[in-house]
Amino acid sequence: MDEFVHWLHENGATFPKVRFGKDESGMGGCYAVQPIHPNEIIATLPLNLTISHKLAREYLPILAPLSCRAALATFLVHERLLGKLSFYHPYINILPKHIPTPLTYTEREMSWLRGTNLGYGIESRKELLRKEFDEILEIVSNDELINGCFPNKLIDPDDTEVKEALFPLIDSFNHKHRQKITWEVHERNELRLVAGNYMDSGQQIYNNYGAKSNEELLVGYGFCIPNNPDDWVVIKVNISQDPQCDEKLDFLSSLELSELTHFIKRDYIPLKLLSQLRVLVMNSAELIHFKKLQELQCININEPIGYRNELAMLETFSNLLKMKLEVLYGRDEEFIGISSARESEIARNCKIYIDGQKEILTSALAIIHSKELIILKAALNDSKFTRIPTLPFVCNNINIDYNSNNTSFNDINPIILAKDDLLDLLLITIDKVMKIDKKFSKAINEIFSEELIDSEQDTILILYLIYESQYIEKSEWKLFFEVAIKYDDFYIQEYEEKIQELTELYNELQPLVCNPDVKLFDKDVFSIDKLIWSTCIFEICSVTFTNKNKKQHFGIVPL
Repeated sequence: MDEFVHWLHENGATFPKVRFGKDESGMGGCYAVQPIHPNEIIATLPLNLTISHKLAREYLPILAPLSCRAALATFLVHERLLGKLSFYHPYINILPKHIPTPLTYTEREMSWLRGTNLGYGIESRKELLRKEFDEILEIVSNDELINGCFPNKLIDPDDTEVKEALFPLIDSFNHKHRQKITWEVHERNELRLVAGNYMDSGQQIYNNYGAKSNEELLVGYGFCIPNNPDDWVVIKVNISQDPQCDEKLDFLSSLELSELTHFIKRDYIPLKLLSQLRVLVMNSAELIHFKKLQELQCININEPIGYRNELAMLETFSNLLKMKLEVLYGRDEEFIGISSARESEIARNCKIYIDGQKEILTSALAIIHSKELIILKAALNDSKFTRIPTLPFVCNNINIDYNSNNTSFNDINPIILAKDDLLDLLLITIDKVMKIDKKFSKAINEIFSEELIDSEQDTILILYLIYESQYIEKSEWKLFFEVAIKYDDFYIQEYEEKIQELTELYNELQPLVCNPDVKLFDKDVFSIDKLIWSTCIFEICSVTFTNKNKKQHFGIVPL
């Protein structure tokens, strides 16, 4: 360390009230030897001591094809191989010989991160490093590196391309969240570290690396911060499996919503993420409807656009959050019985990272469940006031105040139970129609086995739409059927390509549902046109939801 301090002084760095030391755990840091006052300069570093990728490429032109990070890393390897012949030797000699980031974890240590965003990301990062390493081997040799001469060089203050660099002395100050400290460039040749608050003699002086999540801290520096207020979870919207993927991506682009990667935090979900998910869950009728509105420039995708769409959006997001949470639960036992100091420290940081991810995901799930309650209550309220909808059921002047119900993540279980009750009241489901209509129930049980009733929910609901359309005046969903029975514009346009498929289904069902012994339909009621109509209405108005028993069901939203 004395050699490093001498090197700094000799090359113009100043730090009159700073000493290098270690804390009780042996962690190195910087400490005040005298009181430091707000706005006082703690340390200065001439910019000619900075190691940048531009410096590396200037003195090793063969590194030009490499990425900034690869060029910088190769330059550091070169300087380390030079040993005391390197100008930067005093600095390189005090750098940590090992930084316990996930890139250096053993297979056992990586298992603690399995299933997490970071676990997947590290594998991709390692693959990228392997490719960069192969590139380096192709363009340089050890002899070329060792025989080169690399004197100190002033970096260009006008260089806007600098993305990563090493700052001797400045990087010796440890990170502290929201530490009040300022970096200033003075007269284009000196970097200054300026205090933002008073520090007493003997107190450790902290830097501030900026607002960083535990994922960034663990990958970059090998540690995590418990209850980190800047922590986040990455959510990526994936519509690659959607048959209308290209059309929806074009629509998102026209709405300036092309960025599919989002960061959720405690009690915060980006509005753009919810907007994208509304487009993701659009059925064909909704997509056609909103593309027309977009052409007229009268579309607001940042608010609920319809009950079916909003329920589908919230359910889709809820399931995504639950999937991410499932891989994180039940991991505590993995961190028990660890004996080595290295593994104990790594396990501690992995657990802090995972606990933070769980807390953020659980908080987001509570927000989504809370929104589900609000939208369901609004839908039920509309149904009580006999509001007559129009198909497709979108842009129907839905007035939703999502800010009226702020729910903490401790309230999730009661919300789930309330959600199930409200869904049962609102939706047309197999369970409901089988209970309220004994004739339909008896016929279905004769046509389908118990296993098929569960797996053919969509087909049975499609049959029920035809069945109930015969008895509109007596139907519990009279208003819905009065509107739906008149709707034919969409399926005439969109279902021509499905005629063959539906004809095959009709030929398969007709002998069963028109069987005189079953008595579900007369032959003149169950026609191919009726089947096309009911299939269309089902696809326009249905949602898939998971109940409290984690079982998936179909339901028709009747408004």
